[in-house]
Amino acid sequence: MHDIQNGFRIGGQFVSWGTTLAEACRLLGIQPGHGRHRAEEVRLLVTSAYGFAAVSAHLDAPATDRPVMGVAFELAPAETGTPEPETWAAPLSERLGPPDQMTRSEIPSYADPANSVPFWARWESPEISVGLSIFGGLRKVEGGQSAGILSLGWSTRLAAQPYMEEWRMHVARLSAMAERPSQLRTFVLDWPQNTYWLTGDASPEALAAREAQISLYQPALLDTPANIAAKLNPQSFALWNSNEHGIWCASTLRDSVMFEIGRPVQATWVELLPAKGAGYAMLQLGKHGFWYVQARHGSRAIRDAAEMLAAFPGVTVKQEGGYDC
Repeated sequence: MHDIQNGFRIGGQFVSWGTTLAEACRLLGIQPGHGRHRAEEVRLLVTSAYGFAAVSAHLDAPATDRPVMGVAFELAPAETGTPEPETWAAPLSERLGPPDQMTRSEIPSYADPANSVPFWARWESPEISVGLSIFGGLRKVEGGQSAGILSLGWSTRLAAQPYMEEWRMHVARLSAMAERPSQLRTFVLDWPQNTYWLTGDASPEALAAREAQISLYQPALLDTPANIAAKLNPQSFALWNSNEHGIWCASTLRDSVMFEIGRPVQATWVELLPAKGAGYAMLQLGKHGFWYVQARHGSRAIRDAAEMLAAFPGVTVKQEGGYDC
């Protein structure tokens, strides 16, 4: 495993860290989505992984044009009985040193051993992490039986470096376009809204980690311009536009999305009635609803914002309902 700092191996093919999923698939002779339902991951059958017998390898990335962030190998059993963790942990410790983290636990009497993970270990460095999970019994997987998983993960900070400057340019561009909004309306919600990839204090380290995550996973999500944020608090959001620049935006205190005026955009207004849960209202924008705000069921703010969006050129508001089960 001397080369894992630089990349990973699938069979005889070495793939450098930083290689996009699309390029990794080309090297491996497969297409994005191979063996999976999402284009952002692939699964292929293999016979070995770093000296261990293996069943399959699973690669995942934030998107096909973003680098592979992790590789997980299903490990083939060394024998037919209960997997013995030291079969894999001892050789890994010889190569990597003692694990930085390790847990052992008993298998609950009511649990299926194959669905339990009584052994877990992790080796970490600033660039990569290596994980080992051993099941309590053999687990049936595509291609055979698995005794556990050997995983490799690459540093988010390093992976994001080639993409952060472009994202920051988009943030600066939006900030400039927000200097004189043509229209701005704020809406007050019932509770504070989540900030993507930021919990606790907004320390420089936390903000840098947030930038890295966004530039990899949601590059269309931008920091809210300062003069828009000055009109908001954690429990409010704004819909605003700049006719001069041909854009409209939705902004919470920290997170904004921008669209060209007239471009087709799907907005989803969700109203869930109380059931097991208390119910809630939600407004979603963008692909897979990656920007959203939430409030209590029947929120007037959500309704008013949905009605305002419906009047925007190109915006279609889809209503969904049901029960909060």
